Order: sequence, then C-alpha cells, then structure tokens
Amino acid sequence: MSITLIIDKNRVFDGLIQLKEIARDSNKPELQLAAVKAVRKVLCSEGNTNISDVIQSDMLPVLVECLNNHNHTMLQFEAAWALVNIASGTSDQVDQLVGAGAVPLLIKLLNSPDANVCEQAVWALGNIIGDGPMLRDFVIKHGVVQPLLSFIKPDIPIYFLRNVTWVIVNLCRNKDPPPPAATIHEILPALNVLIDHTYTKILVDTVWAISYLTDGGNEQMQMVIESGVVPKLVPLLGHSEVKVLKAALLALGNIVTGSDEQTQMVLNLGTLSYIPPLISHPEMSMRKDAVWFLSNIVGGNQSQVQSIIDPELVPQIIENLESDSLEMLRTEVSRFNEISIMEFVRFELNVMENMAAEIVDRISNG
Repeated sequence: MSITLIIDKNRVFDGLIQLKEIARDSNKPELQLAAVKAVRKVLCSEGNTNISDVIQSDMLPVLVECLNNHNHTMLQFEAAWALVNIASGTSDQVDQLVGAGAVPLLIKLLNSPDANVCEQAVWALGNIIGDGPMLRDFVIKHGVVQPLLSFIKPDIPIYFLRNVTWVIVNLCRNKDPPPPAATIHEILPALNVLIDHTYTKILVDTVWAISYLTDGGNEQMQMVIESGVVPKLVPLLGHSEVKVLKAALLALGNIVTGSDEQTQMVLNLGTLSYIPPLISHPEMSMRKDAVWFLSNIVGGNQSQVQSIIDPELVPQIIENLESDSLEMLRTEVSRFNEISIMEFVRFELNVMENMAAEIVDRISNG
C-alpha cells in the first residue's frame, strides 16, 4: 500500500480511511508513523475541507490516541502537529477535537522531554483556548496554566517563548466572561517577568495580555495594579514600536476608567508627561487613543481634571483638529469636551471654556 498514492488530492477521503487502519496498528510503528505523517500533510494543505474529511473518516480518535504513545516521540510529534491544524479550524471542528479527549493528553505533553513535542502541544492548546471563553476555561480546569508558565525561564529558546506568550495572550483575551481570578493571579507574575524581555514580539504580546486584563472591570484592574506591573507600562508610552506603545496606552487608559484611586496611581507615575507626543503622533489611531486616554481622566475628580488643564493639553488637541479627520476623532473629542466643559465651569476657567466651545463648534461644522 503506497502512502504517496493514498494522499492523492482526488481521493483524499478514501485515502484517509485506509490511513486510519494503518495508523491504528501500533505493531508496525514505521508504517503507523508514515500514516500519521501523511494525515498531517493533508491537514497542512489549505482550507477547512480537509479537516472535515479527517474528522468524517474517524481519524480524530486515532490521532488523539497516538499522543499517548510515550515510547514513540516522533509519532507524538506528528499527531500533535496534525491536531494543531484541526484546532485552527471552525468552532465545531475544535469542539469535536476537544470531545475526542485531546486536551488532557496535550497538557501531559507539556511535560515531554522532547522540546518539539512540547512546542506542538503548546500550539494546539493555544488554538483551542483561542476559540473562546468556554474552551479557555475548560483547558484551564484541566490544569494548563502551571505547566505553561514553567517554560518561562532564562534558557528557553526565543521561538518557544514566543509561542508560550501567545498562549498567555489567548488566556487573557476574552472578557465575557473574563478568565477566573485564580488564573489571573497565576499569570500576572509571569507577565511581570516577560514585560522586561528585550525581544519586541514577546514584549508586544505581553503588553497586549496586560491590556486585555485591564479591560475586565475594577477588580481585574486592581489585580494588575497589585502585581506591580503598571510602573513598567508607563515608560513603554515612549517605545519606538507602535504595537507596544498602543497596547501600553490602552492598558493605562483602561485603568483610568476605574476608581479615582486607580486613576491617581497612574497619574502619580508621571504618565501625562508622555502624552503630548502621542497627541501629535504620525498615526491617527495613536492620536485618537491619546485623546481617549485624556477623556477618561477628565471623568475623575477635580484635581485629576486640573492635571490635564495645567499642561495645556487641550490647546494641543485643538491644534491637531486642524489636520485630523473630525469624523475619526468625533467620538473621543466630544466625550472629552462634554465632561471637561462641566469641570471648566466648576473651576471658572473662562479661557478653557472658550477652547472647549471651539471644539464643539468645529465638530458641529465638520
């Protein structure tokens, strides 16, 4: 029986039926490995159709069972790689993968002595977690967090650490519902370490993970604050990589939507000194986010509003309205203006009132 002929594109499904029978036979390890490898190659081709063919051929339970063969590392590697591709499919396909019992076996493979097997298990679990909060919590309940975090150590290869950090982002991403509080407590110390990493792509993922956590309400914000990571976010507002800068600004902007105490903590770190360059940043999305950040502070107490007025940030916003699309900035600027006018009246600052009125006039005539 030729493995090459079996995976001919014109007869994939028939070939998968034959491959399934070969892959089941652990008494012929070389043929078993060749069959699983052939299935993996089918799955690596483009489109979800091949994933459906593999599932419909009842190959999925065979691939999952191959993860259990601890005497055959290459078989585990190929089977896990195949499952990575299935886990990147539709939600229904991912559900079927989980239903076949893949999750606990993939988590066990995080302890494999073979780094390549570990890497494929990390990828597969990351794809499953990324499908949504229900599967995220399912994987968490099976104990993924501690084995995953154990990879964060000085001697881990950069490419592997990138994969681990990406999975952590997926653990933090969804907020409806958010990750369990216990999981957030486990992850935050790791993020506090990863934020010091010099590799930009790891730093980007780390800061985005923190940003997602700060978007989950005051209790989650407080957990982030108590982890000690916030002072490390502030200098990133001056980072040369826009993705890092944006994620840091969003994280801090989320925190200043919280209580007055949480807002004040961010202000006490000198955050406002980084804002003027962002208001005139070359990218409009950054300018918009900077105004959004300020609009959140304006919702605070009088002294916090005064902290924006004193550096004359409002005139800078008005100046940038000359070149920006009013439609792009309308929502954030109008929020800023609406709240700030009330505060300016309270402070009886006529000059600031006139500036705010100018914003209204420009938006109205835009």
